[in-house]
Amino acid sequence: MVALVTASSTLIWSLNVHLVKDLAEQNQSKKKSKIILNFSWGWTILLGMLALAFSYYNVGIASLILESYELAVVCMFVPLVQAAFSRGKEYPKLAAGLSMCFGGLGFFLCRFYEISYFPEVFSILLSWTGFMLGKSLSRHKIVPNEQDSEIRCSQ
Repeated sequence: MVALVTASSTLIWSLNVHLVKDLAEQNQSKKKSKIILNFSWGWTILLGMLALAFSYYNVGIASLILESYELAVVCMFVPLVQAAFSRGKEYPKLAAGLSMCFGGLGFFLCRFYEISYFPEVFSILLSWTGFMLGKSLSRHKIVPNEQDSEIRCSQ
């Protein structure tokens, strides 16, 4: 029990340190840094309480691990495949972001409506839809390169 409490408190402390480091800048006033510190402590307490509340929701560790990997796959598969096959082209952040959001939305819709036939395929297709929507919403401009012209996307 002591090991579990120590590990969880270390993880929460690490979360707090990363929040403070991400939010704070070196050239800030003392008043602003105190506000950020209080915000990070409040956020850390909230996340710790949420973790404690969800720890009583027992779904089984194996199914939880499988579902978390499935969520990561349906959210990250399309942006990673597009990045791997881009061949020097830069794709917009909006397309990758919408792809991840649509994939996550598809994952939760499959859980909510209990789609039993190939829910992962549905989520990945929804992720592709989000990527294509984000790609079409981005403004394209041609940036001349020394060797050849490539399509670059501006944000």
